[in-house]
Amino acid sequence: MVKTPLDFLEEMREKPESVRKLAGGVLVVLIMAAVLGIWATTLDLSTPLSGRSAVEASAGFSSPLATLWNFIKDSVKSFF
Repeated sequence: MVKTPLDFLEEMREKPESVRKLAGGVLVVLIMAAVLGIWATTLDLSTPLSGRSAVEASAGFSSPLATLWNFIKDSVKSFF
């Protein structure tokens, strides 16, 4: 018998809170990995930074990976 998503949610409600939190955490990690994977596959890594146009260079654009790396570094620094 095929279960509907609502049946699955009802089963999850009956489980202990620790199991629900674990399932929620795993779901968040999987969705985040999928989003980052899709984002990473759309990056254009074939163009070197020196090959950027003058407009991009003068506007201060950086690659998405550099932006992400700087964000992570700044976030970690705020904890320490």
